[in-house]
Amino acid sequence: PPTGPRAGTESLRWQSPLTVAERLEALGVAWDPLATQWERMYGLLAVYREREGHSNVPDKHVEDGEQLGGWLQEQRERHKARELGEAERKARTVLALSDEKVERLEALGVAWDPLATQRERMRGLLAVYRERVGDKEVVTKMLKDYNALLSFSSRWPSVWADPKMAAHPSHESVHS
Repeated sequence: PPTGPRAGTESLRWQSPLTVAERLEALGVAWDPLATQWERMYGLLAVYREREGHSNVPDKHVEDGEQLGGWLQEQRERHKARELGEAERKARTVLALSDEKVERLEALGVAWDPLATQRERMRGLLAVYRERVGDKEVVTKMLKDYNALLSFSSRWPSVWADPKMAAHPSHESVHS
């Protein structure tokens, strides 16, 4: 039998290319690494949605060692690029998202403009509340309190992360 660095390669010459391809794939060779990575990230998004109940991944979120939030933001940019002309897309060096990928992401509940989606949801909740309570002044005060709470919580996130502090009597009301 042959020995040396080429030992064992003679048998590869006589096998069909399909068998060689199958062997390489079994070793983990990806013929289209970008498509493979997209599928991996899509799978992580599906896992996130199953666990969290939504697909609104925070921008900085890491899932299984991957920047899932950043990837989803990139998909949103690619979705927005569908509205651009080809010359403008090339100038911005952004590829438009395919119809198939748009459909798959929408099937997971991806919102292309999450802030607009949240605003619409809040308007709907406000309309229901206003209908039920009928007091515009109460709703206006609640919105001011809500904005104050958002401002406070963004400046002091550790307060809300610590269960002892969140349960502290001084935090019972944000109306002070």
